[in-house]
Amino acid sequence: ADEVIVTNPQETFSKSSIIENVSGCSLAIECVGEPTFLQSLRCLKPEGRMVLVGNVNNSTVNLPIGLCILNSLKVVGSDSIAAEELSSLFDFLTQTGLRP
Repeated sequence: ADEVIVTNPQETFSKSSIIENVSGCSLAIECVGEPTFLQSLRCLKPEGRMVLVGNVNNSTVNLPIGLCILNSLKVVGSDSIAAEELSSLFDFLTQTGLRP
């Protein structure tokens, strides 16, 4: 990753306030779920991808279909991932230079 952004759910942000001169993220790994789902989705650049790996509560989210269609966004679910596995994944991506 060129940039890693960690925020808390009470904090609102925009792409431009986090990374200047960047049109958005190509990948968001959503580990929290409903509290940060829309923020993660809105940070994606066109043709960006969000992988869902966590959900801290049972709340539902409203998916902004128009945003997804206009920007050709992909939202992919994953059954689960342990913290150690996530760390190993980031290490692997860094060592190999692979980009999702």
